[in-house]
Amino acid sequence: FLVDQTGTVRGWTNRQSNIDIVTVDEPIELTEIASMAISVFNTQVFDIMQEGKYTMTSVILELAGKELVTTFRYNSGYWIDIGSPRKLEEARELLL
Repeated sequence: FLVDQTGTVRGWTNRQSNIDIVTVDEPIELTEIASMAISVFNTQVFDIMQEGKYTMTSVILELAGKELVTTFRYNSGYWIDIGSPRKLEEARELLL
């Protein structure tokens, strides 16, 4: 995601396709951060979701254009990607 100095979500970037989606009109300094996929939403988020397949990134970007969407920076500790069986096994080996 792209966030401003306060941690408010202002857009998204895709490095592979070199695409930036920005939800603000005025030019401001944005910082790219990783999404750890831990999210807390108000139940009203379901009002903007459409039936079918989509990504939460698209939902977050739609919300960021209308509402305040903030981030929490976690700069300590250790994060491990366990999004696949191979990555989960690598994490197990690290923790043994």
